[in-house]
Amino acid sequence: MSVCGIDFGTTNSTIGIVSSNGPELVQIEKGQSSIPSVLFFPEKESTPILGQSAIDSYINGTSGRLIRSIKRILGSDLMNKFTQINGEAFHFKQLIALFLAHLKTCAEKNIQKPIETTVIGCPVHFQDDDPQADISAKQCLTEIAESIGFKHVFFQYEPIAAAFFHEQELTSEKLALVVDLGGGTSDFTLIRVGPNYKEKIDRRDDILATSGVRIGGNDFDKAINLGFFMPEFGKGTTFGEKNLICPNALYLDLSEWNLIHFCYTLKNIQMIQDILRMAHEPVKVQRLLDLLEYQEAHRLLQVAEDTKIALTQEVSACPVFEGFQDTLHFSVSRDLFELNVFQIVEKIKRCMNECLIQSGVSADQVDMLILTGGSCQIPLVQKTFRSLFPNAVLADKNKMLSVGTGLTYAAQRMESLI
Repeated sequence: MSVCGIDFGTTNSTIGIVSSNGPELVQIEKGQSSIPSVLFFPEKESTPILGQSAIDSYINGTSGRLIRSIKRILGSDLMNKFTQINGEAFHFKQLIALFLAHLKTCAEKNIQKPIETTVIGCPVHFQDDDPQADISAKQCLTEIAESIGFKHVFFQYEPIAAAFFHEQELTSEKLALVVDLGGGTSDFTLIRVGPNYKEKIDRRDDILATSGVRIGGNDFDKAINLGFFMPEFGKGTTFGEKNLICPNALYLDLSEWNLIHFCYTLKNIQMIQDILRMAHEPVKVQRLLDLLEYQEAHRLLQVAEDTKIALTQEVSACPVFEGFQDTLHFSVSRDLFELNVFQIVEKIKRCMNECLIQSGVSADQVDMLILTGGSCQIPLVQKTFRSLFPNAVLADKNKMLSVGTGLTYAAQRMESLI
């Protein structure tokens, strides 16, 4: 029986299979083992383009509907709702199914046979402080997986999967803290790992504590968009005789990947048109109107994400956004970025402390610090965790793919139970 491990991520996804060489990730798109979790429906089409090709089509000016960060609907009120795409009603579950079916098809082409069993990664919490939402999200994912042909569906926490990956190379027992900072969530797991543990199927006794918070890479993108870009689109400006402030809620939604498309409504366009007539800084408000009318907020948020990535390597970035009225040149220093995201990192740190408190373990007792997920590359994040665990050996090898590979190790073990 063939099995696979699926890391369905907020930003990127992978699928792994068990070959003659052991667990390995499938090359999905252009020779890459990960694919952006993105769907794009060209205008008048009901079949989406997926992954990087979807992003490229949208950025290159193809008209249509871009959908990103769809994982964030799991456990939310949107999970059981529909959205209109090119005049056709799509259930959000249906959109996730289209994406996961693509991963499954890629894996089956690789091994030339159907795959009936999967282990899907999940965050510690899909929604903060809502256990029922976690249950509902897993039920929803199970239904989706079964609808695309899986007969056996298991789940494993994403940070635990990352521990499975790093455990393969250990020669002695370690007490490891796994820090998994994904696109939508930050998860922490304190777990015993080592050569005597890696063949165990049931690892519940090895897990000392888990914690998670719905903060991730998307929140860093949002901080850049709101703090550096949106003021040039009218955020914080005033209008009318009473000096009313442009509605902040709209700017917040335009900075959330999974909410942007809900902003492109006639109601919002008419509201901004009314504000524009009374605006004290009309050039900026006109830019906002253009974002809505031409559905370009996705492109602006993509520039924010690119800026975040650039600042992991450079001390400053000079992003450019080509609008309809003018071209905007921004300057973002790493120092100012870190000031903007300081509170985000503090919330992540508090969640990590909850994990230690649950376990009764102090930071100096942690032998190994496993960093995984794209946001772990942010220098402020790295500095924060390195300073908190000075005695721990740092393990950050393959931090973008370790969860997917670890889930495939988990799938290989599950095969014996079926």
